[in-house]
Amino acid sequence: MTDSGTFQSHVYGEIEMEPDVILDFQKKIGVDIGTVLDVFTEPGTRFEEAKKELDETQKRIEEADKNKENMMLAAPVQGGDI
Repeated sequence: MTDSGTFQSHVYGEIEMEPDVILDFQKKIGVDIGTVLDVFTEPGTRFEEAKKELDETQKRIEEADKNKENMMLAAPVQGGDI
């Protein structure tokens, strides 16, 4: 199983990642369980913004599910306090 790097990206902030690139990398290295690149929601984020970020994560999960081939997926949702 691999980690998508969402939290590290949030902490260090200098790394741009695309969900499809992360998924392709995980397939290329042959992981059994890949992790979808979710959108990290800051604690204290207003409901409307948190909902948008969750919707984007859901969209990424659905896209990854179409392109995962034989890999299983973990679909995290990180952050927020709503």
